[in-house]
Amino acid sequence: MDYKVKEWPSYRNDIIDFLSLSKDRNPIVGIFELDITKASAIFDEQQDEQKNEPNSIMAYLLWCIGQAIKAHPEVQAMKKGNEIILFDDVDISMMIEKDTGVKNGNQKMPVPYIFRKVQSKSYKEVNQELQDAKSKDFKTLNKRRKKSKLYKKLPRFIRLAILKKALSDPFKSKKALGTTALTSLGMFVKNRKFYPIPIVPYSCGVAAGSIYSTKEGEQIKKNMCITVTVDHNIVDGGPASRFTQTLFDIVEKAEGL
Repeated sequence: MDYKVKEWPSYRNDIIDFLSLSKDRNPIVGIFELDITKASAIFDEQQDEQKNEPNSIMAYLLWCIGQAIKAHPEVQAMKKGNEIILFDDVDISMMIEKDTGVKNGNQKMPVPYIFRKVQSKSYKEVNQELQDAKSKDFKTLNKRRKKSKLYKKLPRFIRLAILKKALSDPFKSKKALGTTALTSLGMFVKNRKFYPIPIVPYSCGVAAGSIYSTKEGEQIKKNMCITVTVDHNIVDGGPASRFTQTLFDIVEKAEGL
């Protein structure tokens, strides 16, 4: 029997701890497609005019989510005791894969980056911020994420207890994790439908799947697979549906471009 043995990367423990925060949530998941034909056409046109400023559909989706949550802030609400905290700012967390530079080990590692106050920024500002974050090396992007060696050696149940206690305060949670998340998992799936359903330890999270094309008469339509997850403990179906419809409208009308 042929096989290889690799060392367990310590950062996987951080991911497991983080995902464990979602165990007390009761998610509603919506699966749908967004028509990004108009936005893509504008991107192509702008790309010809501004060759030094690449456009990003993920940056645009970040901006659109910020605008949709601004209109429906209840979807990112957080519970504190017998109160519900509604934040005005939309702080969106997104994983950016970086090369760690470690030889003979795990070369790439996802690093969380939080886009702050997205609802107050233009698409161009969000796009530039995403390009800047992608250009940073692993150490620069990850410098604030270092944990003490003592914490890493603690048993998992103690780490989880510390983490849950620290993040039980919505204000601390917002500072550490943001208020919502965008996950991009479809960039490697080409021209077929793929709907990611990630584990989301937030009141609301959006996952971007694949982009595929369809032909309607002489027109080529571009569609993006999307899933929206909300925590039914905090968010009812009505607000979740209205948020999703607003997101539809913003993206498909190519607002902000």
